[in-house]
Amino acid sequence: MNKAFIFLLVMLTSISTYSDENELSKFEVVRSIYDFSLSDTKIVDVFKYFDVENHKLHGEKHELSEACFKDLDSKFGLVVITGNLHDYETLYGYRLIENPDKSCFQSRELKREGSGRIQLGIDSSTLISILGKPDKITSKEVSWKLDVLIPFDKPIVRSWRAGPTDKKYTQVQTISGEYHAVLIKAEFEGNSLSLLEVMDYSEADFNIENVYD
Repeated sequence: MNKAFIFLLVMLTSISTYSDENELSKFEVVRSIYDFSLSDTKIVDVFKYFDVENHKLHGEKHELSEACFKDLDSKFGLVVITGNLHDYETLYGYRLIENPDKSCFQSRELKREGSGRIQLGIDSSTLISILGKPDKITSKEVSWKLDVLIPFDKPIVRSWRAGPTDKKYTQVQTISGEYHAVLIKAEFEGNSLSLLEVMDYSEADFNIENVYD
């Protein structure tokens, strides 16, 4: 029996044990890393936190851009990701990795225990107990997709004119806030978490929904 098949069996067994959780609560678990918050922290503050000279990140044709930091033993690394909506000033994602590349910036401030509730080395059942049922499982990775709305204020309900004669009224509510499409990817070595990637494709927007037609 190959390792990939054994891993899938472990994952499927874990899924049957835990029920799904609220999308927002899952997002809150992965949104913060060290003292940073996705879609909020500035990249310059990340470099400052790790006591590394700031390097301006930029991509081409709306591509994402990354910077990597590693601990003093070069066994644990954090990759920070920016570039959502062509904004290269803000932190939008991160990746926790083992055995980081030699090109990563070394920092004495980077410690595995500071990386948040989900840390490398935990098993699949622990990860599923935190994030709920995955959206996709393959022999190489497990992934989740979260769609989260954080309203700025209470929805506004009003009448909306519609129809060819402009006499039909529809009751609608307008919800303005932060919309987050969050992609989470996990990879395992055996049954030990060896990589965690979180990417938040967020934007401020509004949505109009029919309440009564």
